[in-house]
Amino acid sequence: MRTSSHRRGRRMLSTPESPTVLVVGAGLAGLVAATELHAAGVPVRIWEARDRVGGRCWSVPVGPDAVRLDLGAAWHWAEHRRVKDLAARLGVDRIRQHEPGIAVRETAADAPVERFEWPETPPPSWRFAGGAQALHEHLAASLPNEGIHFEHRLTALRPTEAGVQATAETPEGDHRTTVGAIVLAVPPRLAVYTIRFAPPPPSDVLDAMRTMPTWMSHTGKAAVTYDRPFWREAG
Repeated sequence: MRTSSHRRGRRMLSTPESPTVLVVGAGLAGLVAATELHAAGVPVRIWEARDRVGGRCWSVPVGPDAVRLDLGAAWHWAEHRRVKDLAARLGVDRIRQHEPGIAVRETAADAPVERFEWPETPPPSWRFAGGAQALHEHLAASLPNEGIHFEHRLTALRPTEAGVQATAETPEGDHRTTVGAIVLAVPPRLAVYTIRFAPPPPSDVLDAMRTMPTWMSHTGKAAVTYDRPFWREAG
């Protein structure tokens, strides 16, 4: 399922031309695209800049029981039917979020902290047993061995007569390959600032990529664990 690089250096590696589809990003979008292509009989591989699957979903084990906390995306609403269906297909259980209670919020760094009551009937939402990253791990397990190449950060794309040439930065050095097609499953703003396109896309496309917001991109998380949820007893 995965390959990774360990030796350091700056040598250029090349692979033979192939009709393979290269998916960039092992988040949910990239893994779903890769598994759909694989199911259709299309040769596919994934380049992922990190050393794990999950993208902006990151479930970290904590405590003696190794319960996983979501430090990235964590839950979904009822209208997210495709996520619900995907979890059911993969056998990942969903857990209804506990909503009622008293909350505090700070709307700005210089604003006072406010105490407010959560709505009595908030829209239902669910988390995933084992953390949101469990969805990605199940998808990755369905791909062929060596289908995912970690620590491969895409840096350049250019068309050739044989297809599309992609270059990645890896711990071993730059890695170059030619494939039949590319699927960019990364935030558009990230792609436009980190990938050299030759030739560059039209200016209106570049402008759209630069200005397209990335959901929750400025949000940070901190987690604190307790022996029991005492706050529920307090209302």
